[in-house]
Amino acid sequence: MAVHGERRGASQRDALFRFVIRRLLAGFCFFVLSAGGAASQGVAAVECPADRIDEYVEVADVHDGDTVRLVDGRKLRLVGFNTPELARDEMPAEPLATEARQALLEIIGPHARLGLRYDEVRMDRYRRLLAHAYLESGQSIAARMLEGGYGVQIVVPPDLWNHRCYHTAESSARAAGAGVWSLSRYTKPTAAARLKAADRAFHLVSGRITRTSKSRSSMWFELDDRLAVRIARSDLHYFQDLDLDGLKGRTVVVRGWIFPYRGRPMMQIRFPYALEIVARD
Repeated sequence: MAVHGERRGASQRDALFRFVIRRLLAGFCFFVLSAGGAASQGVAAVECPADRIDEYVEVADVHDGDTVRLVDGRKLRLVGFNTPELARDEMPAEPLATEARQALLEIIGPHARLGLRYDEVRMDRYRRLLAHAYLESGQSIAARMLEGGYGVQIVVPPDLWNHRCYHTAESSARAAGAGVWSLSRYTKPTAAARLKAADRAFHLVSGRITRTSKSRSSMWFELDDRLAVRIARSDLHYFQDLDLDGLKGRTVVVRGWIFPYRGRPMMQIRFPYALEIVARD
């Protein structure tokens, strides 16, 4: 019995040793590939590592650049970034939407096993699972997609984990003019004055703040007397380092989803990354 127990213990140790070696080799191979690609561009790959993994899942298929379907039937919306929309509801595909989906498909591979790191909110209003996703090599999918320019960073409080690292990944793509950052709709945001009341979907919009006001539940400002921008009072503490009242007359760029509101376009922003102040001339 002792001999049998020793053999079983040795077998378990060998299996564990092989597992560790496979993980190390996978991580090393990814590091070499990433370092090589980054070196050719003169920048270092952004890692954005996880502090823990809460669940492992298997991917059945890729829906678009930021959403996948799992083998258990759940839909997973990847946290930290937003990619251009594919064609739907008689709306044409946005530029680079197909490329973003293909990039995600190539990053995760067929029937990928992903590690999920949950944030404060685990499910959105569409009943999709929300999580930061990682390859078995430990690489952040959000960092890969952002650094490749296949999408832009979004921060939806209270899910703030790793937002600074994702911001670095996006900044790398912007500096390189990669992906969406080669398109005029991102490098030259839509002028607020040109927006129509029926406009919707995700946009980057530029304009001068012509009016500011406050209500019981929100702070509001208007861009070129056209786009109404709302910050809920519950989110104002995230903007405490900005003098929002002093922004009147300044030109800014906001990012987010536009929707019609009382016959005019409106956008809600929830975190400072969604508000860029344009330097004065």
